[in-house]
Amino acid sequence: MNSISNGNNWGNLFILAHEVGHHINGHSLDLVLYMAEVVEPSTLALKRKQELEADEFAGFILSKLGGSLQDARTSIINVSSTGDDSYSTHPSRDKRLSAVEKGFNNAKSSEPPVNTKEDLALEFFYKGLESSNKGNYEEAISYYTTSINLEPNISSSYFNRGILLLQNNYPEDAILDFNRVIKLNNDNAEAYYSRALAKLGIDGMREEACEDAKKSLNLGRKESQEFLDVMCK
Repeated sequence: MNSISNGNNWGNLFILAHEVGHHINGHSLDLVLYMAEVVEPSTLALKRKQELEADEFAGFILSKLGGSLQDARTSIINVSSTGDDSYSTHPSRDKRLSAVEKGFNNAKSSEPPVNTKEDLALEFFYKGLESSNKGNYEEAISYYTTSINLEPNISSSYFNRGILLLQNNYPEDAILDFNRVIKLNNDNAEAYYSRALAKLGIDGMREEACEDAKKSLNLGRKESQEFLDVMCK
């Protein structure tokens, strides 16, 4: 808990809420039954699903306690990894960030969470992740676009689509997506850094790219210093 506290207590509270989320969702019962040899051990896919449920619960709790979305995001970033999660007990960072954001946003509503367009939008978001991991970038972009059309306030869909657009040499379109991410969450260090990369590929925008990189560094993305050292002398 101390390793991800970031000088405040939100990281610790997030971990506690995450573990309580496992209990609230009945995941601890699975472990007890497994130890008693009553049930078979959980599959990796089920374990990843349970982690997402606990992340969503933790995001909900942090929001109710007055924490920021960035506090929740930072906790996940510090304990997660990117890439293919097929052989892992824990989902990839993108999936976990999306689950946290969903829980956080649900807490803003006075009504209990229900199956809405947002749920469907998240399904298309996950389809986009799957297609992207398989290298089907055009299909992934299409899924992210559908997710955005269903629910325009899920920043992860904009961010992931922006990354793919940038990788496929559409920096102007990528910038529009990163702009939207920053509008929804103006302390997203990764969005500022990614927008810096996109601006670097457009004539006349190097200075703006450097400003974005500085902002990213100030928000805690230490790797942005290398960008500044190389591109912004």
